[in-house]
Amino acid sequence: MRSRELQEADGSEIVIAMFRGLRCAERLTSCPDQMAQVLEQYLTGAAQPQ
Repeated sequence: MRSRELQEADGSEIVIAMFRGLRCAERLTSCPDQMAQVLEQYLTGAAQPQ
């Protein structure tokens, strides 16, 4: 179940846009990029609880 606060927060899309695609040196991803990917999956319902 998605958090109502995250669904209603306009800031989620801003965070995703800011962090998406950031690289760390030679790596293809970074911690902020991975956080953006997980947040995007959560907001779209694609994330599975573990």
